[in-house]
Amino acid sequence: MELILDKNNDVYFEKSFNENQKEEIVKKVIEEINKQNTNPENNIRSISECSSYEKGFIMELTNVIKEAVMIENPEYSKYLKYHSMRSFRFIIQEEQVVGLRCKDNLRFWTTSEKMLLKKYVDLVLN
Repeated sequence: MELILDKNNDVYFEKSFNENQKEEIVKKVIEEINKQNTNPENNIRSISECSSYEKGFIMELTNVIKEAVMIENPEYSKYLKYHSMRSFRFIIQEEQVVGLRCKDNLRFWTTSEKMLLKKYVDLVLN
């Protein structure tokens, strides 16, 4: 199965939030995703909290995703060996969280996944 990854490594939210709210926002987003995961169009599988300083989300890193990174993002694919999960970390600017990025520029999300993560963060913030 061929997978097409999104062309961008980051995504920006409609509004920012204070970096002190990172854990609270992550918990709310995961709760919202779990509530709505019965609808296949809203489905994000195996999501949990990223425990890094930046916080964010982690998701399963499958062989299909690894292959897609090797084909579509060969310059950064050498970093795959350091990852057992896909890590999407918050982008912080001047103590405000403004978006999400893929760790190590791996671009290991699809456009659908990226937009769903943005959708859920924006939903929790509104």
